[in-house]
Amino acid sequence: MATNRARELFEEGLVLYGAERFHEAHAAFVAAWSLKKHHQIAGMLGDCEMRVGKYRDAAEHLTYYVREYPKGRPTAKVQRARELLDEAKRHVGTLVIRVDEPGVDVLVDGKPVGQSPLVDPVFVDPGSRLVEAQRGPAAKLQTVEVSAGSTYTVRLVLTAPPASPVPEPAPTNWKAITSGVLTAAGIGAGIGLLARANIIGAETNALRAKSGITTDTTCINPEQSLRAACADVHAKAVQQIPYFWGGVGALALAAGSGVATFLFLRPSGKSAAPRVGVGISPGPYLQIHGSF
Repeated sequence: MATNRARELFEEGLVLYGAERFHEAHAAFVAAWSLKKHHQIAGMLGDCEMRVGKYRDAAEHLTYYVREYPKGRPTAKVQRARELLDEAKRHVGTLVIRVDEPGVDVLVDGKPVGQSPLVDPVFVDPGSRLVEAQRGPAAKLQTVEVSAGSTYTVRLVLTAPPASPVPEPAPTNWKAITSGVLTAAGIGAGIGLLARANIIGAETNALRAKSGITTDTTCINPEQSLRAACADVHAKAVQQIPYFWGGVGALALAAGSGVATFLFLRPSGKSAAPRVGVGISPGPYLQIHGSF
């Protein structure tokens, strides 16, 4: 059986180790380790590897020995192993590799070192080292410049973060645009028409003053000498009417369009209705007021 053969090889290694034939003892322990993973074999492997200068392998096997050493046993041996491990680490670099997903193959310089999550750190010789996490076609690589005696934490993320949703552009509110244009046009036309009405009103007042018509009742039953002047004033005043009421109508349209614009643009859930008023008076002043 494999266990029996591993025991025989281990005992052969002990004999060679006692004879200080460390290279041959190391070969016997390596053969035993290939058949049986046991803390005693790992401990002797690490000891031999320290003696023959295989510091990276020594750090790996001594780590296993310290981790698997039975609790409750004498601590002298495990303390000696910890001292050898500290010495081995001064000659190599230590990689603590973290992968964001379990069950991912981890490779260093193209050689598998286990699957995530790794139980132990990975020991490497100084220099440039390529660390890779691989699962199917997905892979993540990272290069680490390693110095002897140093520890490096390598984090590999295979799972791409979810893409941020791209907000859809807000639809063009053509109703609001149309009503807004009508509002602006109505205000412009209304102000223009009323301004023209005011000009005609001023011309009418000037004509009245020039003709000697001092009161509004003068032309109700005018004297013979004022009939012609009253006819001229009346003709001038009549010209003001279409401009005045045209301006009033344009501003009323603007008010209605303004209300519609407000309703089209009002956020959903807002129930307060707008209040709009238009105040217009003939003469030199135009008043427009409203609230939303």
